[in-house]
Amino acid sequence: MPSMSSPEQAVLEALIEQLKTVMEPVYLGYSATGSEQDLELPALLVQLESMRETRRQGYKARYRMDLLISVPVKTETDALFELLTQSNAVRDLLTSNPTLGSHVREVRVQESRFDIAPHHGQWSFVEIDVQIDLIR
Repeated sequence: MPSMSSPEQAVLEALIEQLKTVMEPVYLGYSATGSEQDLELPALLVQLESMRETRRQGYKARYRMDLLISVPVKTETDALFELLTQSNAVRDLLTSNPTLGSHVREVRVQESRFDIAPHHGQWSFVEIDVQIDLIR
């Protein structure tokens, strides 16, 4: 029997499809540690950090999904510029009225944190905090 998709699952699937316009591959459920040997990098890594109910009115509820979108790249001379480019592309995509489904009420890009490795060949990355409010 096919399972029904939840609004949260539909939002994540739509987010991944939109992020593929910035960079491929896009992986769900990974953090940017640089130690994943089975991943094709560079890539966009999407991790669901938390989900909480923020308001309820009758049978309808408003939820907030906190996501972390990471981009790891090998540290080279232009690694910082590559991370800035990818970070700006993700920010632009998510702040230009993304189509993530009828349940989504608001998308906010909070902060971008950069971690540049000290040696060439190591992994540097940017982490982008994203909040998505949805009605369920």
